[in-house]
Amino acid sequence: MNKQLIAICTTMLVLTGCGGSTYISNNDPDAKSAIQRADSLARVSTPQSAAAAYADFAEQYPHSCYYKAAVRNAAFFHCDPLNTELDEPAALHWFQVYRDLGISGNERQEVDACIGLLKRNIALRSKMSKKAADLEQQVKYANEEIRKLKDVDVKIHERKTKK
Repeated sequence: MNKQLIAICTTMLVLTGCGGSTYISNNDPDAKSAIQRADSLARVSTPQSAAAAYADFAEQYPHSCYYKAAVRNAAFFHCDPLNTELDEPAALHWFQVYRDLGISGNERQEVDACIGLLKRNIALRSKMSKKAADLEQQVKYANEEIRKLKDVDVKIHERKTKK
C-alpha cells in the first residue's frame, strides 16, 4: 500500500513538475522571498524542512500566485518516502486543500487516489496502535501472573527445604 502511495505521488510530481514555483507574477516581495526559500530547501535540505516551509508559506500567503504550488509541494513533501518525520495527517490535509483548488481531471483522480491511500494508511496505523496497546496490556497481565506464580513456587520451595 505504501508502494502505491509512493508510485502515485511520484507520478504526480512528474506530471505537475518537481520544481516549486518558478513563475513570477506576484508583486509581494515577502511572498516571493518565502517561496524561493521553500524552493531552495526543497533542493538542498531535508523533505521535512521543505514540507514545513511550503506549509508555512501556504498558511501565510493564501492569496499569492504561488499558493497552489506551495500547497501541492506541502502535500508531497509531508508524505515523501525520504521524509524521516512522515506526517500522513498533514499530507492528507494539504492534498485535500489542493484538490479543492480546481485541478484538472487526471490530476484530480491522482490526488483523490493519494487521499484514499492516506486515509487508509492513517486508519491502519490507528488500528495497529490500538492492537499494540492491547498487546501491552496482555503482556503486563501475563508478567504479573508469572510474578505471582514465581512467588508461590518460591514459597513451596522454601517449605520443602525447611523439612
